[in-house]
Amino acid sequence: MLGVFKICHRAMSVLSHPIVAVLGATGAGKSKLSLDIAKHFDGEIVNVDSMQIYQGLDIVTNKVTPEEQAICPHHMIGFLSPMKQFTITEFQKMTLKTIKDIHEGGKLPILVGGTTYYVESILWDYLVNCPEEIDQPDSISEAYREELGLLSNSELYEKLKEADPVAASVTHPNNPRKIIRALEVFHRTGKAITAHWEDQLNQSGSGDWGGPIRFPNACILYVDCEQPVLQERIDRRVDKMIEQGLIKELQDFHTDFNAERLKEKDDANYEHGIFQSIGFKEFHNYLTAPVDLSEKQKQKLLTESIADMKLHTWQYARKQMKIIRKRVINRKNALPVYKLDSTDPAKWDTEVCQPTLKLVQFLYKDQYSIAQRLVPCSINEHGVLKPIPKDEEVTGGLTLNYCLDCDKYVQDRQWEGHVKSKRHRGMIKKRKKALTTTTKIIAKHCKTVEKTNRTKKDSEQNIQVSSIGDEDILGSVFCNSEVAESV
Repeated sequence: MLGVFKICHRAMSVLSHPIVAVLGATGAGKSKLSLDIAKHFDGEIVNVDSMQIYQGLDIVTNKVTPEEQAICPHHMIGFLSPMKQFTITEFQKMTLKTIKDIHEGGKLPILVGGTTYYVESILWDYLVNCPEEIDQPDSISEAYREELGLLSNSELYEKLKEADPVAASVTHPNNPRKIIRALEVFHRTGKAITAHWEDQLNQSGSGDWGGPIRFPNACILYVDCEQPVLQERIDRRVDKMIEQGLIKELQDFHTDFNAERLKEKDDANYEHGIFQSIGFKEFHNYLTAPVDLSEKQKQKLLTESIADMKLHTWQYARKQMKIIRKRVINRKNALPVYKLDSTDPAKWDTEVCQPTLKLVQFLYKDQYSIAQRLVPCSINEHGVLKPIPKDEEVTGGLTLNYCLDCDKYVQDRQWEGHVKSKRHRGMIKKRKKALTTTTKIIAKHCKTVEKTNRTKKDSEQNIQVSSIGDEDILGSVFCNSEVAESV
């Protein structure tokens, strides 16, 4: 009985530990805020950005500077070789251990990064690891993963449809990472990943995106920024990265790793590992340009690459904002999320920093490890940030529907919004215009064919009449000559 009490007490102690997560789109100010929190509460930062786990490539992955890392301990950053694959399962295992160590040291763990999927795997009991996998060596999974990596997207999707039709119905055919993960789970456990999902969703406290909350005492901060301002920041950030030596960093990496990789394959695959970072795909044409290309053509490729990087970074930022709202703020079993507006840098202290420090102080005032570092002040709810309210609950299953007009797959829960979207209506208008043009072309072609056939028919009739007339004339001449000879 005493042993059970100790286990329960230890479990409750873990659940009550404070933990802060700083989310937001790239360029919003996540790193700056996390450093402010760490300085005031003696915290330690845990990276949850899937690209910053790799060694080197500090510019393209936009890592915090060595000077910033010296302000407080940083974990899960720059430790993995760029040529290594790293799964969400491995990340979850390492990060949870890191957080445990930070808590045991009496410090405040601060999660910061732009990969929402990674954040979910920590704050919620999100399915990335199945119990049956534990006893199997990693080599089995690695070998199978390499085998699947040789298949095309369509071949992978066909395998998934055979192994797990339900998973195939909710997975995009052009999402090889999710398909491979589903096949890997089935291969290692003999059980469809959707069956694991169902088991998880049946747990007490589960939500629409996975299992129950792992850290009920977590504080989630969402650093927001007005979109026009954020887009300008992103453009300036890319320009600054160019000034800091982004081109040389990419060229060196291409020489050391990517050139050899491209020799072994017919095409460049930018869907795995560090190669997913925005920058590699965008600068591919420039980095692989022929050596005899003129300077003018090279400059054109460079200008296009920079423009593509700015555009794709902005598109990624917009995607981040949508995912945070959908999978964090509007989650059924959501944790409180507090919004901070970083639009005006001049108001950072009053609009972002101070409200955050006051909130953390209020939430964790009963935590000795936090309270002992607080600035003495009146602790009450007045003036403390309030959580972001959820949007109206979205209903609908996870089945994918195929939109013929847009040539894309859309989930049931997003279908109504999709058909009303500007992009969908634009595609319909474009198709109608194309159809009208095609109809006119076909009608014109039919008239031309009809006219050609009519002309051909008339010509054949004229030839036939002309032929008959010639025979009559010849016959007449022949007859007349016979008569003349007889006379």
